[in-house]
Amino acid sequence: MAGETPPSAIIEQAMTLHLGTEQQFERVRALLEDCEFDEVGLGDVPDADDPKALLASLFLQAAAIPEERVRELLPADGLHALVDLGVLTSSEDEFRAEVLLYPLHGLHIVSDFPREGGDDEFVFPAISQQTHEYLALLPSGPCESLLEIGTGSGAAALISAKNSGAAWATDVSRRCLHFAEFNRRLNAIDNVQISESDVYDGLGDETFDRIIAHPPYVPWTGDQEIYRHGGPDGEFVVRRLVEGLPKRLRPGGRLYLAAMGSDTVDGELEDRLRGMLGDRADEFDIALVEREIMQPLEFILPWAKGEKMSFEEAWSLHEAFREKGIRRLVRFSLVLERRTELDGPALTERRKAGKGTAGPQIESLLDRRDDALGVLSDWDELLAVRPKPLDDWTRLETVAQVDDAEWRPVTHVLESESPFAFRTDCRPWAAAALARFDGNLTLGEALGDETYDEEEAQIFFGLLFQAGVLRAC
Repeated sequence: MAGETPPSAIIEQAMTLHLGTEQQFERVRALLEDCEFDEVGLGDVPDADDPKALLASLFLQAAAIPEERVRELLPADGLHALVDLGVLTSSEDEFRAEVLLYPLHGLHIVSDFPREGGDDEFVFPAISQQTHEYLALLPSGPCESLLEIGTGSGAAALISAKNSGAAWATDVSRRCLHFAEFNRRLNAIDNVQISESDVYDGLGDETFDRIIAHPPYVPWTGDQEIYRHGGPDGEFVVRRLVEGLPKRLRPGGRLYLAAMGSDTVDGELEDRLRGMLGDRADEFDIALVEREIMQPLEFILPWAKGEKMSFEEAWSLHEAFREKGIRRLVRFSLVLERRTELDGPALTERRKAGKGTAGPQIESLLDRRDDALGVLSDWDELLAVRPKPLDDWTRLETVAQVDDAEWRPVTHVLESESPFAFRTDCRPWAAAALARFDGNLTLGEALGDETYDEEEAQIFFGLLFQAGVLRAC
């Protein structure tokens, strides 16, 4: 298990990084801690003779630093360990970093420097916007057995391991496995096993109560880069991953997935994902959140304009989209749960992400609440609810237009970015009531003497509670 050595073929490759001794990794950890090389204020480190600034220049900016300055600012034993492990090299009286090294969620992670083209074997940096969204999707609660598919640098599995009894981090790329093992040792994490596996193929009969994945998903019809591309529709890995869940995910377990898929002429993405589960589909609840939606040409044109895709490649991808009936490409976050009780229909929810949308908000969709408050079907009970004030993610705006040389309100717009993106027009009486919510007044008191249609009011405020825009004190 964790602490076990990965297959010798992984370790014995001609890699820049060396899986050295425990003492060497201890010295590097001590150096990074002593230099306070953490996420706090890292972007504001002054360009001065400061060890933290020096490390940032070496490992984040790929700067060549005079050997004399490096030896002056860094402790000798830690510096020697960095060189012995292959993280730093020295030539012509300068030190250069061979890899990115950065703090992330309390750990230190190495990966490849960004590059254009190059080898298929590439360890993607875990500091992109998409990776940030993926890490924010992952839960902090404990689990017995965790699997990450397509681990890359191993960052997500290592971060999640502190709440896991046992964890597996798998990939098909031996370079990624080598980096992931290096990162495991660098952070002294003992409960993660780094294993070569093509989705589930290398895992025997193991089952898990948490599966996480940020697989390659970029649609492509040309040569496939295994760290990036997911076939003509981007769903090659996603499809295999979801199809295997009935055999791999334990009852009560959850999948956390960040990827891209499609709304097609045959169905919306959430329904197509359910179809991938086969005859066990009714055992699973699905909560899907849109991060970005693109028309096929919206996806293709930036690649073509940036000359990263030839006309022939662009046309080939366009034809692949057409043949598969793709109407929209959807970059999404997904939480999928295997139900422990099958007393009722399976849940399928789809929402649009707002600025305040992360894992807890998406998981809340799986609470299987038939009624947001348990009182929404009764108007008198709803009137007695005391709505909390709207949070910082919510705005209520009045839209006016000129009428007889005077500005007159024509509508009111309620817009929220949390827990999901939400926008609706409001009647004047509804806007007046929303402005009065302070957590003390009941809905009935906030409505006061406003003239409104009772059925319309019940539907409107019920919708706000169900959307999570309003909460009860």
